[in-house]
Amino acid sequence: MERIKYLVKKACSWNYKDAFKQAKNIHEKRGGSTIGIFLDMINCGIKYGAGYCDYVEFEFDLLNSSQRATYLTSELNNRIVRKYNDKAYWHLFNDKVKFNNLFKEYLKRDFISIRDGDATEEEFIKFCKKHEKICAKPVDQSCGEGIIFVKTDKNTDFKKLYKQLKINKQYLIEEYIKQHKDLNKLYPGSVNSVRVISFLGDDEEVHIIRIVMKFGTTGEIDNHVAGGMYTFVDENGVVLYPAADDFGNAYEKHPVTGVNIVGFKIPHYEKIIDLIKKASKVVPQVRYVGWDVAIGEDGPMIIEGNEYCGLFQNKASINPTKEGDLPIFRKYIKF
Repeated sequence: MERIKYLVKKACSWNYKDAFKQAKNIHEKRGGSTIGIFLDMINCGIKYGAGYCDYVEFEFDLLNSSQRATYLTSELNNRIVRKYNDKAYWHLFNDKVKFNNLFKEYLKRDFISIRDGDATEEEFIKFCKKHEKICAKPVDQSCGEGIIFVKTDKNTDFKKLYKQLKINKQYLIEEYIKQHKDLNKLYPGSVNSVRVISFLGDDEEVHIIRIVMKFGTTGEIDNHVAGGMYTFVDENGVVLYPAADDFGNAYEKHPVTGVNIVGFKIPHYEKIIDLIKKASKVVPQVRYVGWDVAIGEDGPMIIEGNEYCGLFQNKASINPTKEGDLPIFRKYIKF
């Protein structure tokens, strides 16, 4: 009955116009009938719990039924979240100010909040004068939405800046992250982060399920829905596959710098794992988390934690095994 309710809810919320548009895009890119692809999207939604975005993202049109069954879909991901993440504690992750205060020792950078009742205008100005570049964030957005970066100097009108950030509700102000030189060589325009997907088991052991490397390409945000791309790393922190963007393109070398992506070794990898294993026990009521981690010269620093972790799996066109992550997840999580 619960699954039926989920499917009905998804069926009512589907953007059928956009789904058909995506089906047409697949037809133009790889052939096949647009109507046939659209109907296959609906079938995959019913059979595997895959939304049409899952279908496009993981290129289900290139997979057979047994291969599709190995992919973690939106429905299955939602099932994990509902079972293991107590909704009463989601606000500690959803509210970025609360998150920063709670995980302060793992952030490794300075920050203040200018939300009503927090830092004053004078305290904000003092903070800005201390840091040559700041990052301002809305407290309740995701995927990099609403984030801006501001360089400040003696000519900056700090009072005007303070008022504008308040109007925009960009209440969380952070010291800009200076990333490791190896990541700067790869792409200096953004903080290229690592997504670490973790699960806190019944035995209180933290399991690292997936490690994803994200890169910017055109702007200051590395999220793939904002123009960035992502790929996967092995247990030693070495990139295994080309990075994929949101348009289905794959790159063995970074398209801007020409630096090799495949074979890239993540700096301070062991420190990242250690950091996440410690942070994962701070809120044990939220057991399944997608952590975003930046890497400075001296080590990793947590950017944020996502109590509703997004899906990251290899696209069929660059996946040599054509197998999704469901077997890996089921090894550690019962759902």
